[in-house]
Amino acid sequence: MAIVLGIDAGGTKTDCALAEGERIRARVQVGSIKPLRVSFDKAAEHFAEAVSRLEQESGLAVAQVAAVCIGTAGVRLPQTAAWMCGASRSRIQ
Repeated sequence: MAIVLGIDAGGTKTDCALAEGERIRARVQVGSIKPLRVSFDKAAEHFAEAVSRLEQESGLAVAQVAAVCIGTAGVRLPQTAAWMCGASRSRIQ
């Protein structure tokens, strides 16, 4: 079954879910990963925390993810889209 990572990146918090097929294996909530709301360093810290917790709670390796879906406001701004794509790619390969 394909492993999928879903991220709802808000201004104050980020909700993440890791699913295998139709079954959600883990859900976590961390601080914002939006570089418009927090520094790039803080966003990276929150993203790393989410990945670590998802792996611990699901027993799955995030490196096995087949697809990522990120929902956030401000994605049309280059720094938002570029950062989120880069952060995802650096963890999932």
